[in-house]
Amino acid sequence: MIDSSSRKPMGTGKLPGLAAALSVSIVLGACAQGGGSSDLLGLNARIPKPSAASLEDPVRAVAYYSKAYAQDPSDKALALGYAKALRDSGHKSRALAVLAAAARHHGKDPEFASVYGRAALDNEQVALASQLLASADDPGNPDWRIVSARGTALAKQGKYKEASAYFQRALQLAPSNPTVMNNLALANAANGDLKSAESLLREAVASPMAKPKVRKNLALVLKLQGRENDANKLLAQPQPLLRSGTHQPASQPAPAKPAQFAHAGKSER
Repeated sequence: MIDSSSRKPMGTGKLPGLAAALSVSIVLGACAQGGGSSDLLGLNARIPKPSAASLEDPVRAVAYYSKAYAQDPSDKALALGYAKALRDSGHKSRALAVLAAAARHHGKDPEFASVYGRAALDNEQVALASQLLASADDPGNPDWRIVSARGTALAKQGKYKEASAYFQRALQLAPSNPTVMNNLALANAANGDLKSAESLLREAVASPMAKPKVRKNLALVLKLQGRENDANKLLAQPQPLLRSGTHQPASQPAPAKPAQFAHAGKSER
């Protein structure tokens, strides 16, 4: 058991440093394509969709959707599929470009606005993201991913108290979700409530779905309380198995990196 009784907590006067350190990060991607092309020889026959297993490979998925979307850029499913494939292959700005082009066909569609808004957030276009996510947020049919993303947009602007309200709402919709608990904890920490942040992050770390950065954020919160040894011992522990069955290598003791607000991507449920 870790003994931290001899360590003195860090004063709240140093908390502005935390707010400066908190960085907001997101994920998504896509590629801009023009409209349909001429087919004078009838060569643009409908491209058969590969198997679901084949589309799990981002490279194959991009190859399929780039051709299918070029044939029918007004098809929402193709636009969203293309954006997801590009995001999964690391092309965030290209994903946003595809969604921006497709928006003229689906600008008022809530599902499309949700994905487009999170892609904008992933590309640091916070104002656009806030507008799109607000239009997609339906109180009568709430989606925790949209609510959490709205909180992330506020956190990116340093509005941590307002962000906390959205993260609390998201947590009610998705209880024990480690992504939401991570976000709420960091917002609370930025607001000066390190104990609440620690409690939330410990619960999040215990989840089999928690990503390694959640543990790093817990270590940062411990260090902000003056518990340097506790933080280093935590980081030195082996990373538990994730639900996917893959084992992450043990983290080595290291200086705490800036905390990150997680963004719920389209594939996260």
